[in-house]
Amino acid sequence: MQTFTPSRRGFLRTVGLGTATLAYGQRVLGATPALATHGGPVGGVAADAMLEKHLDGLAFAALDRRQAAYDALKTPEQIRAYQSRLRAFFVQQLGGFPERTPLNARVVGHVQGEGYRIEKVIYESLPGYLVTANLYLPATPGPYPGVLFSCGHSANGKAIETYQLACALMARNGLAVLSYDPVGQGERRQYLSGSEKPVYGPTQEHHLLGLRCRLTGVEVARYFIWDGMRGIDYLQSRSDILRDRIGATGNSGGGTLTSYLMALDERIACAAPSCYLTGFRRLYQTIGPQDYEQTIYGQIEGGLDHADFVLLRAPRPTLLCVATQDYFDIQGAWDIFRQSKRIYTRLDAPESVELVETDEKHGFSIRLREGATRWMRRWLLGIDAPVREAPIKLPEEKSLLCTPEGQVLRMAGALSLFELLADEVKRAQPRRPTPAGIRTVAGIRAAAALPPVRPETRGGFTWQGRSGESVILHYDAGLWLAALHFPAATAGGSAEAILFLPDGGKQAGVASGGLDKLLSRGTCLLTLDLPGLGEMRPAASGSVANSNAIDTKQAQKALLVARNLVALRAEAILHAVRFLGAASGVHLVCGREAAIAALHAAALEPGLFASLELPAPPAGWAEIVRTPNLPLAAGDVVRGALHSYDLPDLIRMIPDGKLRPAPI
Repeated sequence: MQTFTPSRRGFLRTVGLGTATLAYGQRVLGATPALATHGGPVGGVAADAMLEKHLDGLAFAALDRRQAAYDALKTPEQIRAYQSRLRAFFVQQLGGFPERTPLNARVVGHVQGEGYRIEKVIYESLPGYLVTANLYLPATPGPYPGVLFSCGHSANGKAIETYQLACALMARNGLAVLSYDPVGQGERRQYLSGSEKPVYGPTQEHHLLGLRCRLTGVEVARYFIWDGMRGIDYLQSRSDILRDRIGATGNSGGGTLTSYLMALDERIACAAPSCYLTGFRRLYQTIGPQDYEQTIYGQIEGGLDHADFVLLRAPRPTLLCVATQDYFDIQGAWDIFRQSKRIYTRLDAPESVELVETDEKHGFSIRLREGATRWMRRWLLGIDAPVREAPIKLPEEKSLLCTPEGQVLRMAGALSLFELLADEVKRAQPRRPTPAGIRTVAGIRAAAALPPVRPETRGGFTWQGRSGESVILHYDAGLWLAALHFPAATAGGSAEAILFLPDGGKQAGVASGGLDKLLSRGTCLLTLDLPGLGEMRPAASGSVANSNAIDTKQAQKALLVARNLVALRAEAILHAVRFLGAASGVHLVCGREAAIAALHAAALEPGLFASLELPAPPAGWAEIVRTPNLPLAAGDVVRGALHSYDLPDLIRMIPDGKLRPAPI
């Protein structure tokens, strides 16, 4: 139960979805208080758990299908067909790769280390899009095998001590190592302030970049992967690197990138991803989906699980580096190892996949660094011997900088990822969006194609002299809406109705007095919370520290099964409108949280609405992509929308006079 303190009208208002109680206190006019109690969870599921339970169910069903496909792999021919299908799917979901353009690589400085040396390198993975890297070289004469080192979510990227230690260890053991800054980290921050202090941390930058990438129909992981692939191009362009002996390793977010790269780039002869691989089933059962480059649109629905990053490269050598106390669950890592061992054995290469485990927390700790180095030496140098890391004095962080001012975006001519995305938007500018095209991209069904609404009345009450009822609107399997329904005030009823979707949910609408203002119109009124909003949003706790984080988690779970929250909410609005059944249409009154879903519903089904009343039309998606500081909620993104339509197109599709300012 949620309780609000007395409002300016002087009464207590409480509206709950779980215990769902609606009450009011003694008013100035002396009316007798009324109290009505609504039912608790629906089908044993609380309101704040409904959306995630639904999305988890879709994910687990897809993972079961993927497991069945894996179990059917019995012959090398079947394995190769599986690899070919999933690799093509992976590239498609990323949004494809751009054409290779000149790297324009240059060495901009040198650093002498203990038993190795460093060349400071800048290359262009795309024209004007600069990548900063440190190339660790052995003190002995070359040529050397090359290793691509992908960094995890360190704010200072390649300069963090752990990653320096790993690269130095490999260089002191005869391997050349290219360690590069991921976008949003180190010298490649995309949001700059007037000081050296970052505006956002790496995961926040990846979040903001990831949302905008999805609007253009690509994954932010595409750019991460492409930076790494061009890093391999650079290694192979050097005369002191053995181009047919390339390895890849990295930890955490770098373990993610290593997993992607080793699955997609056949030039990687051996790989050692660290502290990432666990599988989506265990991920969902523990910490949930992670950073934006770590989730690919539709990948669970399409059967691409963590184990497949290893299977896609079989039988090439792969070492899983794992930590017993990692938040990337160790049980899931061992399941991946078992799956991999079976496939490698069927390809007559059981010795080519192994696992090293250390009883440590998350991180590229010393035993994992040593294990990865020994693995690289075994397969790239033909030396299989123990490796031990000796104490070493590392260079100062500033000495590793490749740019004059410590950031590529302070260099003349350097392009940000936002600018690259703005160019994508220009090339994809829609011309004549159609309702059918919008439905296809957004995944919103026509109102006539939706399953029937099955209302369940949970009890009646009186509020402000109006009779009301608590109603559960059942629609798709496992989905429902908890609503407060007020029939028309007059005995003859009304041909019109109001659907009220306030910011903060219907509780906030009651507390603010907005519900009272709308009830004064005398028409039939329904107020409810859309999936993932209001009381349908889980309480913030633990690692989910705020409503934005919750929204992001739910949006990530939706995209992994090729869904989006805009469609889920727009269809919920259509179900509510069909329940109301107003002959003259429904007046949809909503706040900013529901505005984009409401625009979709009203534009695609204009005949169902008498008006759409918004506080202000939201900024267009193209404008948001061009303007990095404009806010964008994770639940307000439709993947690839900008290839077909934008929010201003939806506004133009709403008949004249039906789009109005919200009265509250």
